Amino acid sequence: MRGKLEVGANAWRAQLLSLLQQRGQAQKALALFTPEASASVRTAGALTASPLALKLLSSAVESRRSEWSQVLAVERDPKRQRVSDGSKNDAVFAAKLAQSIVKTYASTSAAAVKEAELEDLVVALDLACVALYVACALEHAVRLGDLVVDNLLYQVAKKYAEIPSMRVAASCVAACIHVRLWNAHATVCKASGGDIAKRSQLMVLLDQDDDCTSRVMQQFELVAAFPDPMGYHSEQFTRLLLGHVNTCVTLLVADKNPEAVLIVADSTLSRWIDHLQKLPGQNSKLASSFSDRTFRILWKCAAVADGAKQKSAETASTALRFRSTALTFLLKCSNYTALYFIQQVHRVGVQHERVTNRSQRGLQEVYAFYAREANDLSQAVPDAPHMYTVRKVMR
Repeated sequence: MRGKLEVGANAWRAQLLSLLQQRGQAQKALALFTPEASASVRTAGALTASPLALKLLSSAVESRRSEWSQVLAVERDPKRQRVSDGSKNDAVFAAKLAQSIVKTYASTSAAAVKEAELEDLVVALDLACVALYVACALEHAVRLGDLVVDNLLYQVAKKYAEIPSMRVAASCVAACIHVRLWNAHATVCKASGGDIAKRSQLMVLLDQDDDCTSRVMQQFELVAAFPDPMGYHSEQFTRLLLGHVNTCVTLLVADKNPEAVLIVADSTLSRWIDHLQKLPGQNSKLASSFSDRTFRILWKCAAVADGAKQKSAETASTALRFRSTALTFLLKCSNYTALYFIQQVHRVGVQHERVTNRSQRGLQEVYAFYAREANDLSQAVPDAPHMYTVRKVMR
C-alpha cells in the first residue's frame, strides 16, 4: 500500500514540475501545491533553524494569498512533528519546485511583459515562496547543499524587485535572506573557533516587533548590513551576500533613498568586494562587475543630486560625496585604467569648483576630495606612473 502511495506521489510531483516548465500555468500549479504544502508544514518539526526567517517569508505572500494564510493559521500537531522519509522528500521536492520556477521565468522581464504575463509571473514567484517556506521548515530533515535554498531565495527576491508593485514582497524575502545569511555566518564563525557572532541589529528589532513587514520597510537599509568579512567566508557565501546586497541597493534606489545607498556602498559592498578579490583562485572579472555596477549606481545618484530644482551648497556637497565614493569603486574595476581614474577626478574637481563659485567651503571640499582620491590611487596602484599627474592636479 505504501509503495502505491509513493508511486502516486512521485507521479503527481512529476506532473507539477512538468506544468511549471511552461509559462501561464502558475495559478493552476499554486492551487495544486498548496494542499501539499499545508500537509508538509503541519508535520514540520520543532528543529526549524529560524522561525524569524519563516515569518518573513510568509509575510511576502500572505496579503495576496488568503489560502496560504489559512494554512499557516492551522495549529501544528506535535505528535506528527518528527523527521521522516516523507519530510525529506517534501523538502527536496519543494526546492526542486522553486528551482523550476526560477529557471522557467529567468528570462521574463517584468518591464517588457503584458499585464496577464506579469500577473502570471507574480503568482509564480508567490508559489516559489510557498515552496521555499516548506524547504526552510523541513531543511533540518535533509541536507540540500550549502546555501541552495538561500540562492533560490535570492533569485526570487531579485525577480520581485523588478516589479514596482511587489516592493514589499521583495523586501520581506530580502529580509529573510538577511536572517539566513547571519545564521550561516554564525555557524561558520563558531566552526572556525572565532568569537560567537552577535545577532544583527535588524534581527533584534524584528524579535521585538510583531509587525515584521512594517519594521522591514521602515528600516530597510539594515537588511543590507553585515559583519566584516573574515578568512573563513567562502567564495560561495561572498558571492551570494554581494548579490543580495545589490538587490537591496536596487530597492533603496527605487525608494529614492540615496543616503542609504551611499552607506551600504561605503561599508558592506566595499569591504566584501575587497574580500572577493582576495580569495584564492577567484575570477577577477566577477569582483570587477560588482564594482562597476556600484560605480554606475552612485554616479547616477550624483546626477540626481545635480538635477535638484533648488541648488545649494548642500546639494553640491552631496553630489561630490557620491562621486567620491563612486570613484573608489571605479578603481576596483579591471576595465578602467589609472589614467581614466585621474581624468575623472580632475573633471569632478573642476565641476565642483564651478558649481560652488570657488567659495571657501567649495575649495576646502575639493582639496579634501583630491587628497582622498590620491590616497586611494596610491593604495590601489602603489607604483602607478600617473601619481605625478595626481600631485600636479592637486597643486
